[in-house]
Amino acid sequence: MSDFSETLEEKVERLEYYIDLLRDYIVDQEHFIFWDWAISHRLNREEVRAIIDVAKEYNMKLLHSNEDNQDLSLEAFTEEIKKILTVRRSDASFEVDKKFVLQMIRRLSNMKICNQLADFYLKGK
Repeated sequence: MSDFSETLEEKVERLEYYIDLLRDYIVDQEHFIFWDWAISHRLNREEVRAIIDVAKEYNMKLLHSNEDNQDLSLEAFTEEIKKILTVRRSDASFEVDKKFVLQMIRRLSNMKICNQLADFYLKGK
């Protein structure tokens, strides 16, 4: 039983997307480890794009922010990710919590998408 409802067409589209991701992953597994993570969590193209967009947005805010980063808390970022992943999912097979988000950030940082974000959340800066 699927953890969210999707039509046959959506499932085929998601699987075709995974094939595209796997092509990159095969070439450089360390660099594209986020693709593996996205596939293992059954994320679709829109969810992956939205996650990357939010990560880039927070990364840019960190690049251009002063030392007071109250609005860039891990809790706020986690809520943004939770919104993305609960749009179509009634009962996800994973919990979107701080641990989940930190795993995601680690993998995104390998792709050089959000280095500032990784430094800020993973190294406690």
